[in-house]
Amino acid sequence: MLRRTQKRPTPVYAWMLALAAAAALLLAAAPAAAQVTRLFPHDAERGHITFEPQSRLVRVDGKPERLGPGVQVRDERGRAPPLGTLAGQTLLAHYVRDASGAIFRIWILTPKEAGRPAPGKSARKGWDDPEPFRYLN
Repeated sequence: MLRRTQKRPTPVYAWMLALAAAAALLLAAAPAAAQVTRLFPHDAERGHITFEPQSRLVRVDGKPERLGPGVQVRDERGRAPPLGTLAGQTLLAHYVRDASGAIFRIWILTPKEAGRPAPGKSARKGWDDPEPFRYLN
């Protein structure tokens, strides 16, 4: 309860306080968002993908390949760019095939990700092994 002698905060002061709290929250969350590491499936392959203009075809390391229905492409920031914006570009990417052999997921790599070993081909023996204890009887 407010007494008659107490003053209420002015609307401008309340807005400034809310804005400062929101800015502090965003600044605190920014470093955490910048350190997100994308994980790729173990069966993902790596290759240079050239997107053909106005087509459901791509070239992977020079070989023509089909894109599956509902193909998902993610750029370096995790966004889903329209296929038309990628036409004519050759990009290093990880990709996964569906049961019919068509490519249905593509992740365009950042330079940092390109420097790491491809999924399933880690420098540490057994690191990406799906059955790490198979040598035990």
